[in-house]
Amino acid sequence: MKMGGSLRGRVIIRRLATPGPSPREELTAFGRYVVRLPSFLRQKITPDEARRRIREALARREEAFLDLLARGVYANPGSPYLALLQAAGVELGDARSLVAEHGLKRALDKLRPPALTPTATSSRGGGRRSATGSRGSSATATSTIP
Repeated sequence: MKMGGSLRGRVIIRRLATPGPSPREELTAFGRYVVRLPSFLRQKITPDEARRRIREALARREEAFLDLLARGVYANPGSPYLALLQAAGVELGDARSLVAEHGLKRALDKLRPPALTPTATSSRGGGRRSATGSRGSSATATSTIP
């Protein structure tokens, strides 16, 4: 099937995400949120405690990212990110190696194809975007990761 040119090096995502929660599940989650919010808002922390929590989160952000990648992307066959990473030939072990070798920020920079890097034109709403859409829509992205 040809669509205005070669699809070589591209992945087409037919469905960007698995179907969302049912209305009943959404109402249940909202109910938990409403019930727990007052208790959460009553909890006060000192600036020192806030700084400590931020330091701890930053210290484990690489581990948290890799856990999210493993559970949220590679373990989720409906993930649009899984389709893109597979098309680029990136396995979970590859991502782990990149993070271990280069740190999270540089690893993410290496994983981001230039076609998906935002530009001033695309961020203002003009220009062509390589991957757009909402749940249930199609998107095409060019893979440039070796």
